[in-house]
Amino acid sequence: MFTPEPVAKADFFVNCPKFKAHPWTTVTFSMKNYIGIQDDRHRLIDHDHRLNEKIADLQYIVQPQFIAIDAITAGEGRMLTPVPFPLNLVIMGDNQLAFDAVCCHLIGVDPMTVDHLRLAHERGFGPVDLASIRIEGDVTFEEARARAKGFKVGLIRVEKYFEGTHITAYAGPPPEGEKTDYCWGGCPGAIEEAIEILRLFDAQTDTKMPRVHVVFGAYEGPIDAAPGEKVIFIGDCAAWEGKLHDQVVQLRSVYKDRATKDPHVAKHDDIFAKMASVLAKLRRHKDDPFIRLEGCPVSVAEQVLFLVFFSGAKNPFLDPVESVAFNKAYLQWRSVTTLRRLQGIPYQRAGAADRGDARPTVEAPSPTDAE
Repeated sequence: MFTPEPVAKADFFVNCPKFKAHPWTTVTFSMKNYIGIQDDRHRLIDHDHRLNEKIADLQYIVQPQFIAIDAITAGEGRMLTPVPFPLNLVIMGDNQLAFDAVCCHLIGVDPMTVDHLRLAHERGFGPVDLASIRIEGDVTFEEARARAKGFKVGLIRVEKYFEGTHITAYAGPPPEGEKTDYCWGGCPGAIEEAIEILRLFDAQTDTKMPRVHVVFGAYEGPIDAAPGEKVIFIGDCAAWEGKLHDQVVQLRSVYKDRATKDPHVAKHDDIFAKMASVLAKLRRHKDDPFIRLEGCPVSVAEQVLFLVFFSGAKNPFLDPVESVAFNKAYLQWRSVTTLRRLQGIPYQRAGAADRGDARPTVEAPSPTDAE
């Protein structure tokens, strides 16, 4: 596993997440925030049906000595477009798993039902039982829990999410079906985020959207698409056989096992190149009955583009205000990464662990305080 060298070698590490729900991992607190200790080249490796395992694996790299989460205005329901939820809390702690467990208990979620927390607990990173965690502060736990009453998490299957809209979704199992029957960490969640972004930019998005059918994973079953209705197969693992508008379709999975992905040569996909590629493909196949968008995962940005393309909704990438900030951030990022490469600043390999039977390479952190 790869992470920037300053992270791997930190002797005092501070984690400052935001208190939010998440459509792929139920919640995003301290441990989920660790997706940010990798760059895009490595962050998207395993950001799929094994995302929770990836989050647990990242814990071996470094553990924070201090955590402070912003729960003043929490975000419920979604990740990129959360619904503001006033909690008026700042929660602090020094054991990452205990900390996340307390946050879960606050909103009435059993931490053992959150897979990355369960895996970390099984590997010895800390407690999840409130009886094993010292909790104190100027707000009692009971008062904090009362403030969080009604907080909604975002774990909703894509078929259910689009009920009653012009989008019909179908989902089959991802690769390694013995692990899960649904890809919580990849493409289905990304389209949920994509549609919510468009709804914020264009209140008429759902009205403008024509009848569209989106398919994820190895789906087996009918696709109820009428003549003229587009079918989009999303993701490398999408596979389907059947008749579509009297045409026999045999779509095979092009998913590549993670064993074929060498992290030593991982490359970053430039966002502008990705956008140009997606738009070119959509234009080439706009008259075809179906289109396949490849990737693992197919990103939120790509799915925003295909929804804009078919609906004519306002494109957030072309919004005058957003585009200035977007391009400024892109140029700053490009400048910094180019300079660092010219300076030969390396990446540090840290905490490689085999899946399934991974064990801490250092002494597991003891159960300590979550304040």
